[in-house]
Amino acid sequence: MARKHVLMFLTALGWFAQPLLAEPIAPVGLRQLYDEASTVVVAEVLRTEDGEPGFRTPKRAILRVSAILKGPLVGPELAVQYWPDWSCTADAHYEAGQTMLAFLKEREGGGAGYHTCSLSYGAIPLPPDKPQIHRIRVDELKAILTIAERPRRIQEMLNWMLRCIADPATRSSGLLDLHAWVALGSESDQAETTKIEYWRLLSNRHLDELARILQTLDPTRSSTLFEASLLMSTLARKTRSEEMGVLFERYAKLNCNFESPLQTEEQRRLQAEFLSAYASVVEKRRE
Repeated sequence: MARKHVLMFLTALGWFAQPLLAEPIAPVGLRQLYDEASTVVVAEVLRTEDGEPGFRTPKRAILRVSAILKGPLVGPELAVQYWPDWSCTADAHYEAGQTMLAFLKEREGGGAGYHTCSLSYGAIPLPPDKPQIHRIRVDELKAILTIAERPRRIQEMLNWMLRCIADPATRSSGLLDLHAWVALGSESDQAETTKIEYWRLLSNRHLDELARILQTLDPTRSSTLFEASLLMSTLARKTRSEEMGVLFERYAKLNCNFESPLQTEEQRRLQAEFLSAYASVVEKRRE
């Protein structure tokens, strides 16, 4: 039975690790949302109204823009079409009075206005009385993308993803972005003369920080544990190390014991052991 659960768990990881063409979609982080969007705004939802009738009855949110974080200048107001009755994965949701960080694309097929990138992942409510961490992270990301020197830009991007992981507000996003970044593999410059392999850039300092964060995961947030496992599976695959594969299988077995606490001491110990082994493998590959 345990073997069956591990296979189910690994199958689910592989399913989320690939872009999907139908609902539900794979979850995405802030960096992926920023890449996908043509327009990123901070805006207040003025009202919602019925949209154009069709196969499903959509709604339209009228937003008053207070800041443009990506894209061309837009008017003081813009319309975003969404479908509140979608179930698997839910579409974006807008309520009058909310302040939103919205990742948008212009509607295709000649329709006026915008739609939200990656359904509900692309519409993030911002708290009115707390630091707006998601907006701060996007402002930082925007600045990093302007760095002309490629090695420095990549290192700053890695540091930014670890900052996201360190903050509970953006932890899930950071884990998803780091997973996608490592899974992408490498980046070549325009002349194709040098290649930077992302998975090799996780230094001992980065891995120590990641291990420290993983030790403090909220045991009530099963999705965050899943995202951490997704990252670990990708690191194991990139190293092509039998030792890493064995460690991850042991960790996956613990995650598949649905009757145990979500984050046990044994899981924490295995996370630290896994990242320590990963550091050793990377160091050997550099020699």
